[in-house]
Amino acid sequence: MRQFLRFCALAALGCLSPSAGAAAEEPPVADWRYIVPDSGQPMEHPPLVSISLGDKKPEIVKSEPKYRGKVLYGLLRYGSPNSPQVPLVVDEVSGSDFDLYVDGQRSGHIDGERKVSSDGRIRRAAVVSEVSLENQPSEQYPRQIVLRRGIVGKSIGVATLGYLEGRVQVGGKLIACRRVDGDANGLYADLRDRIWLDLNADGQWDAFSEQFPMTPAMVLFGKRYAVRSDQGGTRLALEEITGEGTIKLELATLAPGAKIRSIEVSLMGDDGSAYAVRADAEAIKVPEGGYAVRAVQLSLEQPGDERRWNFQFTRNELPTAEQWQRVKKDQEVKLDPIGPLVLVAESPQLDQPVAAGADVTIKPRLYTAGGLWITSCDFNDQPLESWDRGKENCAETTLCHTDGTRVAAHFSGFA
Repeated sequence: MRQFLRFCALAALGCLSPSAGAAAEEPPVADWRYIVPDSGQPMEHPPLVSISLGDKKPEIVKSEPKYRGKVLYGLLRYGSPNSPQVPLVVDEVSGSDFDLYVDGQRSGHIDGERKVSSDGRIRRAAVVSEVSLENQPSEQYPRQIVLRRGIVGKSIGVATLGYLEGRVQVGGKLIACRRVDGDANGLYADLRDRIWLDLNADGQWDAFSEQFPMTPAMVLFGKRYAVRSDQGGTRLALEEITGEGTIKLELATLAPGAKIRSIEVSLMGDDGSAYAVRADAEAIKVPEGGYAVRAVQLSLEQPGDERRWNFQFTRNELPTAEQWQRVKKDQEVKLDPIGPLVLVAESPQLDQPVAAGADVTIKPRLYTAGGLWITSCDFNDQPLESWDRGKENCAETTLCHTDGTRVAAHFSGFA
């Protein structure tokens, strides 16, 4: 009997209304070293990011040891928004007596090898930062994180230890540089990440005059420079800007009455650079060149609903030719980072008959007009990285006969 799929896109679609280049020459690659200072040393780590803990075991956890006390679970997205999450497990006995497990390799197996071999409320663990694109080899970067468990509460603080150290050329001079992961995701091209430049070459690092946010452009020595970097931090170039254009974000497909609380858009340049921008009514100044949307974080309110809806979309494949937007000198380009949404079912098994009793694996995906797919949806006043399964939505896939009779159903979370 013929079968078909019916999707329930749950409340995630309540605020967003769905509807049915050549690379530039690469800049010089610097010898960037990952440095982890000893405990208590300068620039040991940036401020910690809070990760929520919950009682429900994540689907990624496949096996566990015998715990000693109350168990709390968390997930750390360490890498690109579509990379596999890192399970964190706190086995709490009492007070400061707890075991901490960090599955830094994302194996899904919680055992003695994943147990952090130290005590106290502050502990260190090895984690791999992963940048993923479908049908492309993933990029992996070994890192270390610090975790701090509070006395009470269902949360744990996390930060990437240390910094990347290298040199960058500015106006014909090589300047010592350090790069810090400010949002604990293992990447170095986000808004909260920081670039430190030893501008006066004294070997010191002044937090007021030598620390800069990771933005598309910065002013040094009275001149504007384009900041060009990849996500993983393997290269950085500061190039004097000879021409700038602007990008103005406009969301034209919001549901009637929906109000934008915040929006953060990550762009990728056609030279491999990565940028992150937070948008308001003003246009964003960028060096002239080709750009495509890499990821979007969007928070919305809708009439009659006090909850704050948070959506995150990310690119899972390289942009197609039509998804690149060329920005020329003194030109303003209007860009809709979402556009009409498309809901699809992806599975090679859908192209052939399915035998009775057979397992069918289906990937329901919600895509933006520009090819980004949803990786997170929740209603929460806390930032998206504060993980709480109780406030995260999901998709329900239902398999039915052609007469509508229900055969099977499954709930799935996001990437």
